[in-house]
Amino acid sequence: MLDSPHPPARERRFPPALEPAVASEIKRPLALSVAAIGFSSAAAGSDILFLELMRTLGQAYHILLSGPQAEFKERSVNYAGADWGERFQTVLDSAKSVEEASSHHPADNSVAYWYASRLLSCRALLQAQQLNLDLVALAVWNGKPGFGRGGTASFIEFWNRDFHKPLGQTKPKLEIIRLDSLLRDQGSIQEITTEPAIHPDPDPAARTDSNVQQDFRAILVGNVVGFEKLTEEQLPLFHEHFPGVAARLLNSTRDAPMAVNAWGNGFSIIFEEVDQAGRVALHLRESLEAPPGGTAEWLQYGLPADLGISITLHAGPVFSMFNPLIRQIAFIGRNVDLAGWLQSVTQKGEILTTEAFAVLGTTGAPTDFFCEYIGSRSLPRVPAGVKLYRLIKAE
Repeated sequence: MLDSPHPPARERRFPPALEPAVASEIKRPLALSVAAIGFSSAAAGSDILFLELMRTLGQAYHILLSGPQAEFKERSVNYAGADWGERFQTVLDSAKSVEEASSHHPADNSVAYWYASRLLSCRALLQAQQLNLDLVALAVWNGKPGFGRGGTASFIEFWNRDFHKPLGQTKPKLEIIRLDSLLRDQGSIQEITTEPAIHPDPDPAARTDSNVQQDFRAILVGNVVGFEKLTEEQLPLFHEHFPGVAARLLNSTRDAPMAVNAWGNGFSIIFEEVDQAGRVALHLRESLEAPPGGTAEWLQYGLPADLGISITLHAGPVFSMFNPLIRQIAFIGRNVDLAGWLQSVTQKGEILTTEAFAVLGTTGAPTDFFCEYIGSRSLPRVPAGVKLYRLIKAE
């Protein structure tokens, strides 16, 4: 992002005077491509410079904002002053699509930015795989750790350490445009103070400033189909056997959950990563569904033979905090709610996912499962609709 007009010294990384040089460096790899599809955020600085060049070259591009457009513009564009607000609107108007990774920005928005950049990378990879294209990530970076999670340093760390390099024709690679090198070439703007070294992704366990934290998590929600038909006499049998099967599975899996919550006819499970949630969802369906979809024999326990499960999956930033009422850590937020809302359109034996889970899961778990797009569905709490995918076990 571009430096603000009057930043403290430690924030001087991309001074406005460097804009022409950065634009020239971004244009260099774009000029080598006959046809390209761009994926980017739209913050003041290198994001908008990239989008403007794509627009000038007549190339298609998609924009993914980290939060609601108005909030994003106020946080990430307007601060730069000058004509950046108009330039922001111009590149949005020419985009093939403009989407928002999260429905809101919390006060500490580093996780929202990190989630958005990760989702952006995976969407670009999925598009490249579908069209058999190479994938090139461009990063404008000064070579130093950032001021928090979600910045350029975190993006580069993700690509170097955690971004899955798939087999096949698509070859992802990372190209870095070094701001520090460009600064050395610009003698007139050399009065820049060295930044302090701050780790871009501090250990969550080391955070002690608050008992409320926010991190990216995968959410699984299960609903017992047929629970409402149980007689009063069958309820004790159900609570002895149905949750028992699920508990034994969770206790034996290598994909240990971070938290589990249960109520009469359902449960939610929080995982650190999407591939863990996807694998456990498949195992739960196999264990809790009667044949032919699963292996459960509920009649032997005095329960209806057709008792089963519907499962929904989502992934995104969630809050974790100590709940004094239940005396344990609870996970809350709109992304947790959305996973539950999907149950209203999920049938017995189905595992449905949001697009965010499908994109992250498809690129993160190459052999365990894949997600098939089935269309958009309107939900009671989301009348505009949600793009849904069906999770299918890989053969």
